[in-house]
Amino acid sequence: MADMELESGSAQSKSTSTPQERRGSVVMVRVRHDLLNPLPRLAAGCPGRLEWPLPHNKTHPLLFIQGAPPELWRLREAFSESRAAFRKCLPFVIAMSISEFSRIALAIAGYAVAYIYSAQGHDEDAARLLQLGLSVALSGTCALEGICFYETAARQKGYDRGFDFSAGRNPYATQSTLWFASSCIVGVVAFFAYPRESSAQIVLATLQLLFFLMSALNHVYETVSHGNWRWQNVNRPLLSVAMVAGAVSQQESKALFWLQRHMSLVPRPHSATTGPTPLSLWTLSPEVPILLKASEA
Repeated sequence: MADMELESGSAQSKSTSTPQERRGSVVMVRVRHDLLNPLPRLAAGCPGRLEWPLPHNKTHPLLFIQGAPPELWRLREAFSESRAAFRKCLPFVIAMSISEFSRIALAIAGYAVAYIYSAQGHDEDAARLLQLGLSVALSGTCALEGICFYETAARQKGYDRGFDFSAGRNPYATQSTLWFASSCIVGVVAFFAYPRESSAQIVLATLQLLFFLMSALNHVYETVSHGNWRWQNVNRPLLSVAMVAGAVSQQESKALFWLQRHMSLVPRPHSATTGPTPLSLWTLSPEVPILLKASEA
């Protein structure tokens, strides 16, 4: 019977004591119950199954032990080192979760407020608020992630392959972070500088939606081609399509509201010489002077 099993995609088992090496952010190790006694504190709460994230930027030997005390000691050292790395990375993981939730919540709030203002006829304010919500929710949070915890964000999305973070920041990822920051700043400035210019707000909102729609295609490619079924790669396409559909729906609602307000049917006034106009003869409001075809009397 194998003493330990390594799970990373497909399970593997070894019965030899030869150290094996594998790179990765998280691995799962199963240990025989009789081998857990020397590690009561480390195994507390997870009998027979120990899980810990590997420290970043290092290759660790995964020891398949057969009861030898030196190997048990090395296993305990590996657990201690990995637990320390987990405690170090935990604040960044929590911050990423908060950023992810804030991104979705701010986008929903921006759409909700924009719909309310649009339904009341305040089209300029609706466009401004939607643009601000998208700029802060999408570009703002992405810029914050890229500046403060870029490594954690890359590893959670599975974008860390082929790059050694111990060498420093990825210059190409830094360029994307600067674009997000610039886009957010321009959106906030336009919100205050052009309060009555709905065209400028619509252009900026369209830019945000177009970029994230194309980014969703990249997430789909990562999921299908590389089997990268991370939560971010799965939800990005769905959320991007929902945002585009919400923006298109808002524009359609605005068009229908304009038709209802400016093109409502009213009876055309008649003159005393020609007599009353038949009820079938109608015209649109004076703002859109189109005469409908009269039916036969």
